[in-house]
Amino acid sequence: MGTPFTKDMNIITNFLKDMDIIAALDDQPNDVGGLTAAELKAKFDEGGKAIQSFLNDTLIPEVVGLDATETSRKTAEQGRVAAEQARVTAEQGRVTAEQARVTADAEREHAEYLRQSGETGRIQGENTRRTQEAGRAREELARVEAEQGRITAETARAEAEAARAAAEAQRVDSTTGIVAQSTKQAQNAAASAAAAAASETAAGQSAAAASTGGEQAAASAQTAATAAATAADAAQSAQSWAVGGTGTRPDEDRDNAKYWADVAQSAAVGGTRTCRLVVGSAADGWTATDCDYLCDGVDDQVELQAAIAALPESGGEIRLLDGSYHLSAQFILDKSDVTIRGTPGATKLFTAYNITGLKFFVRITADRCTLSGLWLSTGEGFSGGMACGVEVSGKEVVLESLDFRNFALTALGVNPTAEDCSVRFCRTSEKGGIVVSAPRCTVYGCFVGEGGLLNNGAEALIFCNRIRGMNSTICGSHSVATNNLFDASAYFRVYGVYIGNIGEYGGITFVGNIVKANQSGYNFSMRLDGNENIVSGNVLVGYGPDDGGTDNQIDGNIITTGGVSDGV
Repeated sequence: MGTPFTKDMNIITNFLKDMDIIAALDDQPNDVGGLTAAELKAKFDEGGKAIQSFLNDTLIPEVVGLDATETSRKTAEQGRVAAEQARVTAEQGRVTAEQARVTADAEREHAEYLRQSGETGRIQGENTRRTQEAGRAREELARVEAEQGRITAETARAEAEAARAAAEAQRVDSTTGIVAQSTKQAQNAAASAAAAAASETAAGQSAAAASTGGEQAAASAQTAATAAATAADAAQSAQSWAVGGTGTRPDEDRDNAKYWADVAQSAAVGGTRTCRLVVGSAADGWTATDCDYLCDGVDDQVELQAAIAALPESGGEIRLLDGSYHLSAQFILDKSDVTIRGTPGATKLFTAYNITGLKFFVRITADRCTLSGLWLSTGEGFSGGMACGVEVSGKEVVLESLDFRNFALTALGVNPTAEDCSVRFCRTSEKGGIVVSAPRCTVYGCFVGEGGLLNNGAEALIFCNRIRGMNSTICGSHSVATNNLFDASAYFRVYGVYIGNIGEYGGITFVGNIVKANQSGYNFSMRLDGNENIVSGNVLVGYGPDDGGTDNQIDGNIITTGGVSDGV
């Protein structure tokens, strides 16, 4: 039946009845007082009936029940196997469902990533549109300024032509008059000399007779000599006013008919002269014929200041020729509408003195001035201390293509008194920074060193700069910073950039920038201290933003783990 009957299994009930029934009777069981015959027969049948009863009532039902139990066991085993298979199938279904859930989550996350990418693309597209619109506006402004410049140049050309004609007329009149006067005086002198000679002859002939005639002859000779000297002076004066070179008048080489005729001719026909004054250095091979002011490599600020002073009140351009200029004192641009232009990388200004304290090398105190194409540095062997490069306090000043070297603190500072200034394509050395505190200023295309960029002037426009420094701050209200790289990865425990002043309204727009913080310091790429600012569409390397303000709108930023090469 498949399962052996063993005693240990306790499946079959043991037959335990005492079968010693007959043996238990006495030897004469049916004697007097003993069992009856029927009782005796019953005793003989009692054992058989007990066996019969055990077989029918106990053993057979248990054996039959045992078969039923085995069948039930098999059925139960089959049920268990089926249940296990169902459990395995259910587990497989659960795994499949979990995989489907994971796939759905991944698809949801991918869809969210695509949504964020689309939103970032939209924001970047909007930023690009705004940048293009700003560029279009700048191009239109440049066109208008160019047209105004053309009109101004045409007016200047007409004025120069009139000046040339007047100078030519003056030269002709002056030369003609002086020559005529000299001729007349010479003729008078000759006549006087002839008269004197005649008188002297007559005096000689009558000397013995009349001493009075001799005295008259001597007087006539003196008159002739005086007339001749007057004629020589007149001729020298004519030369001075015509071409110069006599040494009889101050600055006669730049104040004569020929000089102003040349200036007028250059302006009228487009000659080589494109500025009012030219400054060069003798140490670099320039001569007096090349320049209006020739520096000698010592106290060169004297010639520079003299050139500025020589410009008219309407201003003008001073061209600094290629070379090195050594300044022993602070240089101050204190006349409005003046442009000082050098050749980028080739026109270099050096300090020839030790700068102490927070003092600036160059100061611009007048309005509408331009400083362009200069390389500024502390001179070899001179201490810069906490030296600063250029300080601006005038309005509408333009600083372009300036290269600041060895200025440890502020390479360029725009004071709060200045307004509407433009800083473009400038570069500071490793330590120098830029501070812009004036309203409505533009900082464009600059490379800024460790000092970073501090903007606390309202309505600033800061774009396309590479700021490789620490503690850069954009906190001027309603300012816009876009398409910049703020890289503070080389400095421990600093943010890539700070946005806004603590607890103050900002209204600052910070979009489309890349921000790198030091990953061994704070666990944030940027710090927002101000309120109601917009930070969107930026790439934040390593960490997200730290929002310490209120009502700031922060969305659409991408946080990456990779680096951004600084290219240095």
